[in-house]
Amino acid sequence: MKLKTILNIFTYLFFVNTITTAQKEYKKQKPIIEYTATQQHTVTIYNPDSLSFAATPKNIILFIGDGMGLSQVFAGLTANGGNLNLLNMTHIGFSRTQSADSFVTDSGAGGTAIATGHKTNNGTIGLDRNNVIVPNMVEIAELHQKATGLVATSSITHATPASFIAHQESRKQDEDIAADFLKTDVDVFIGGGSDFFMKRDDHRNLVQELKDKNYQVAFSMDEAELITNGKLAVFTAENHNPDYTKRGNMLEEATSKAITVLKNHEGAGFFLMVEGSQIDWGGHANDVGYICGEVLDLDKAIGQALKFA
Repeated sequence: MKLKTILNIFTYLFFVNTITTAQKEYKKQKPIIEYTATQQHTVTIYNPDSLSFAATPKNIILFIGDGMGLSQVFAGLTANGGNLNLLNMTHIGFSRTQSADSFVTDSGAGGTAIATGHKTNNGTIGLDRNNVIVPNMVEIAELHQKATGLVATSSITHATPASFIAHQESRKQDEDIAADFLKTDVDVFIGGGSDFFMKRDDHRNLVQELKDKNYQVAFSMDEAELITNGKLAVFTAENHNPDYTKRGNMLEEATSKAITVLKNHEGAGFFLMVEGSQIDWGGHANDVGYICGEVLDLDKAIGQALKFA
């Protein structure tokens, strides 16, 4: 038998064996990754036909599930027995928030696109792709005499909440972002990150500066329990808050508290952004339990907003 023929037979056998191995490989059992909700939360589904609305909305509450796509929503839906407060939303659409310099987008560019309507480069906060300041929703709402608020389960200086209040070239500039809070009239903000206001390289004490601007400052939701009006800053952690298994009902309580304070503001209503920050972190960790728990935590906060609405 000629060498060429032998090589051809060997190549054929190797090719067939590779295909067979590949076909068997996809059926190979892998470790099961699962999540079971220890306690499903109650959901109220509202009949839109029984509700009436004004021609123009007075109050706007924007929920952002960072890193939450259709897969994450459906995982949460399944874990909660097929019910989510999110199902009350009657309109569904897509927005193109990818960054100006990359198809894979980070929260700085994505948050800025949502908050300002301008695409920007990855890592950028409140600036367009040419590093020009663009107004965000908090600033625009204030121009229309609306009260404003921010809530997050991350540090309040993290990329998404920062996009609604700050203007910095990098999302990593937490101390500069914290200083930008003092340049606004935001009425309520609740989240982690007290170290960026108090333990700073420039030795400024932004907490004292907030108090000088008539903010009531608390360092837990319990401390803020009796506050129902005026300006309010609540720091729930020195940096980021812990995950949903350790922080309790912080997001639900913070959402309710922000609404309570903002609705008592004399003016033309309010704008509030609430972020479930850590759904994204569960995705980065490829941790389905982390994802589901954070999605359900955000959905409980949505339930609070729906009760108010």
